Amino acid sequence: MNPYNTIVGSNSTKSTLESFKFQHPWEFLDITQELLKFEIKATTISNKATFAKTAIIEGPCVIEDHVVIDDFAKIKGPVYIGEGSFIGMGSLIRNSMLGHKTNIGFNCEIGKSYFA
Repeated sequence: MNPYNTIVGSNSTKSTLESFKFQHPWEFLDITQELLKFEIKATTISNKATFAKTAIIEGPCVIEDHVVIDDFAKIKGPVYIGEGSFIGMGSLIRNSMLGHKTNIGFNCEIGKSYFA
């Protein structure tokens, strides 16, 4: 028997458990993409986040407190950016989940990824 890992869905209740099982790391990324698509329907930007006037935010995304988005960065949803993260100048973030205090440097492209 092979070991499995499980992600519990946000629609879970005490009586029903929504779960996604995966065995291989690449399956985790597929589940992450599904969660982004179904959970992030609109853009929510914390009033404690800071982003440059030249930054572009396109598509549904969640941007938490104390996130800094530098000049000419582009965020293309669905995207989740956790509290205290930094997106460097000229970077592109698309279809990704970035945990709290994630730092993305200058001119990077992050796509279909999960950073914890």
